[in-house]
Amino acid sequence: MRNNLGKNNCTSLTLPSFSTMSGRRFLLISEKEEAGRMIAEALKELDLEISETVAEVNSSRITYFEGSRFVVVPAKGHLIEPRPKGIRTAKLNQLPITDIVWVERDKEAKARLKLIKELASDVDEIIVATDWDREGEAIGYNICRHKLKLSIADYRRMYFSALTPRYVIEAFERRGAVDESLLVQGLARAIADAEIGLNITKALTLRLKELYPEVKQAFSLGRVQSPVLTYINERSRGEIEVDESYVTDASEYSGSPQLFVMYGNTSMRYFGDIDLPAGVYEGTVVDVATEERSIEQAVPLPNTNDVMSELEGLSPDEVMRTLEQLYLKGWATYPRTESKWAPREMLLEVFEELRSHLPLSYEFSVDNSPSLKGAPVKGKTAIFLTAEGIRAYFRGEMSRIEEYVASYLLEKMIETFAPPLRLRETYITVRIADKDIRLLWRKEVLNPESAVRSESEYLNEVPSVGDVVRVIVAREQYVSRYVFSRITRRARVLSDRDVVEWMMRVNLGTEATRHEYVPKLKERHYLTQSNVPTLLGVKVAQVIEKIGITTELTAEMERKINELERLDDLPKFKTWVDELTREFVEKLKELPDEELKFRCGRGHEVELVQYGGKGGIIVAYCPICNKKIPLF
Repeated sequence: MRNNLGKNNCTSLTLPSFSTMSGRRFLLISEKEEAGRMIAEALKELDLEISETVAEVNSSRITYFEGSRFVVVPAKGHLIEPRPKGIRTAKLNQLPITDIVWVERDKEAKARLKLIKELASDVDEIIVATDWDREGEAIGYNICRHKLKLSIADYRRMYFSALTPRYVIEAFERRGAVDESLLVQGLARAIADAEIGLNITKALTLRLKELYPEVKQAFSLGRVQSPVLTYINERSRGEIEVDESYVTDASEYSGSPQLFVMYGNTSMRYFGDIDLPAGVYEGTVVDVATEERSIEQAVPLPNTNDVMSELEGLSPDEVMRTLEQLYLKGWATYPRTESKWAPREMLLEVFEELRSHLPLSYEFSVDNSPSLKGAPVKGKTAIFLTAEGIRAYFRGEMSRIEEYVASYLLEKMIETFAPPLRLRETYITVRIADKDIRLLWRKEVLNPESAVRSESEYLNEVPSVGDVVRVIVAREQYVSRYVFSRITRRARVLSDRDVVEWMMRVNLGTEATRHEYVPKLKERHYLTQSNVPTLLGVKVAQVIEKIGITTELTAEMERKINELERLDDLPKFKTWVDELTREFVEKLKELPDEELKFRCGRGHEVELVQYGGKGGIIVAYCPICNKKIPLF
């Protein structure tokens, strides 16, 4: 994004009186550099001197934003991470390692933390302004706890759903205590991922290197990644079944009787119960009645799962990256959310902006939106465009992929404000052989200018009371026999969307992370670009099944994480993770060599050779077949 700092380009606001600001200086820690820039631009309303600064620390160039009252420094993700102590040099007999230490991620993280500590020494208040989710909570806490030696009572937290000047400044004014439940859940997830993932990865890598010493790369396993790989592998298996019984016995079919009323050139079907034999009758219209009713059209605004399920044409990873871009530009609300709720003041703002660009009828209203009802999930809002995002869309300032995602959000926004569809329906009552039937004859939409859903109209000429109509009663009857396909192929190549939707159903991962797992499996050479397991992926999936990292167990861990409320809950959860880690590692140690060996298609044991050093291609060579087979 172009740097506008130094220019007072924020929307003019009526600001509260910041009596607590007088003479005070604030350090804000953002999660990403783009977010830090947007926060700094918003805060120019309160500090005209804020501008971009570049510091060189330990050979790393770090961008931050400083003024007379505010300093905004981006964390750029997790700077401090959990790690089993000594895992990198551990031998197989030393595993598992359950003693977790918190370490600075890399040299760039060390430099950034050094700068944050230096800047923190010259401020009166430290505010964590990271993303509003578990990861954001953990990122800020780990910096404050491990580098600045602060407790959660010693720093403040800003929460905002959109990176616009208005909402950033409101979040600053409302800054308060840390959401402890989000924090402990974020820490628990990080600890479980590190302890289980790094221990079983190390154990599998050491076992395979005992068998194939020339292979240099690590063989990654993960708490959530593992059941995802086994699911993809199971669904892709090329099983063919041939059914012996493929023809049914012949049987007579007799359908329900159907009744049609004919008047002039119009024929309408009656869908009620019919107690008349098949035949042609004359009927008389004995009553004509008109009724009006409404059909609700408004739908709640989407959350992350909705967007991932409904937005077609892009992979979930592309969708999340694009939503993240829109958020970091201040054009959309935060994209990782379970909430379908939105506050009235935000909806009023975007509704007025929407009406300035689109010819919405007078019936469209904020009050129609179901997103006003209920309560937010973990304080967050649904996903929708901000007023700035709506303007950017209609001015053509978005990239094509941003426009595509934004158009979906705009459609949902229009639908959430839509009024009920008003219908006028005319029913006629026909008397046939002393029996009365009532059926819908004409249907009109009274407010078509407000329609956001399809609705059929029946614009038939309405008969009058006393008119004679023709009535036909018929029954569908035939003798049938069904021939089935004898062959069933159960293999299926899953799309990224298929995998994400499955993860939603079985409660694996979170709305913030589900889109990441298929790309990770490809990066680790377990899947091809078409999501078919490689030979390496098949072998790793088989190992995962042997040691018992199941979908059910991983989903149980997700439930336990979601139930955590306080930091005091963490030790008990950690004890359970320790037990699982020991169980997985012991099973890996006990796995027979035969279960780990790679074989060619004919079942011969192969040799593995890695070309290009660590990270290079691994080839399986079968000395019996004299063939080389890439593992990925």
